Amino acid sequence: MKKFTLLFVAYLFLFINQANTQTFTNYTESTTTLINNKVFAIAIDAEDNKWFGTNGGGVSKFDDTNWTTYTTSDGLADSYIHAIAIDPEGNKWFGTNGGVSKFDGTNWITYTTSDGLAYNYVKTIAIDREGNKWFGTNGGVSKFDGTNWTTYTTSDGLAHNIVRAIAIDSLGNKWFGTNGGGVSKLTDGSTGITTIINENHLNLYPNPVQKVLHFDLSRKTGVLQVFDISGKDLLQKQITEDNSSLDVSCLENGIYVVRVICDNKIFAGEFVKY
Repeated sequence: MKKFTLLFVAYLFLFINQANTQTFTNYTESTTTLINNKVFAIAIDAEDNKWFGTNGGGVSKFDDTNWTTYTTSDGLADSYIHAIAIDPEGNKWFGTNGGVSKFDGTNWITYTTSDGLAYNYVKTIAIDREGNKWFGTNGGVSKFDGTNWTTYTTSDGLAHNIVRAIAIDSLGNKWFGTNGGGVSKLTDGSTGITTIINENHLNLYPNPVQKVLHFDLSRKTGVLQVFDISGKDLLQKQITEDNSSLDVSCLENGIYVVRVICDNKIFAGEFVKY
């Protein structure tokens, strides 16, 4: 009986270890027909095809069996791909050094400054709930509704004309990460950039902390959020002039980021929970 128990435990241990084993599969120019090893953008469509935008080679599509490559000879604007987005109709949008290319599975269309794009060097793409496409370029932000183009630059309130990242929140507000100018927020429904966000250091103490974390905002009011290192939003609370502390005893030990939004500014800091 003792021998059987030992064998069972050993088998169970082996099974658990095998179940927890993670395996990397690498796809390269030498092992597949991936067009280029420098991959700058990835998107996955509704059919689970993987689209890879590369730095100088064009676009490779992988359906888990076969690879298909698209280059400038197929209609792609440029071989340097910085961003990929897929709209609700399944069209693929590629931000390149030579404009934006749209691929519907058969036909290619390229949009450049001559069509209304702010700048031909496109770093990032986002699509909002109305289906508008937003392109962050080296010359500002361009919005395309399928017919009309609208461009926003520093003259409209954008923090910097080089835009490297775009995200859209649940309220429809557009957030633009710029090259040295901070973060700009475009409020949904507005005609211009209404809020410019700059990040400031948030003083947190004690740090490391076990139970109650204090912060100094010079008696400002705002909204406080706590994120883990993966970016997951864990805590959120409204802070007032008389409330400058947070109970973090419910958090597991680890490193966390605190962000407070008040007076159209973002204050951020890190703390260690033990």
